[in-house]
Amino acid sequence: MGRRARITDPDLVHAPCPHCRQPVLTRHGVILSEFQATLFDAVAKAPTGGLTIARLCARLYRGWPEDAAKNALKANVWQINERFAATDIKIVNANQRGRGNTAFYILEGVKDANPIRAKR
Repeated sequence: MGRRARITDPDLVHAPCPHCRQPVLTRHGVILSEFQATLFDAVAKAPTGGLTIARLCARLYRGWPEDAAKNALKANVWQINERFAATDIKIVNANQRGRGNTAFYILEGVKDANPIRAKR
């Protein structure tokens, strides 16, 4: 399978995870894995209508089979939403009004336009 897209900017690193030692990052005060932060940022910077699953999969899961990429994306969105459960922020499907069968992921509940607010 292909490799996931990664971000490597050291200014965005919060601290290594005490369990797995992977870098973790903070978005709106919530700690995310490096990949979750990349996905969160992609949705946060999406155009007004949102990003399609196909576009996110092509960007984040290059080389993965389509079904595996879609399932991984949905799982990661669910995990991110679980981390933000104590806030008003969540990634949602903007296609609740019937624009075909395509999901358009958008970020909901964000008051601060800057998703990167490291609380160290």
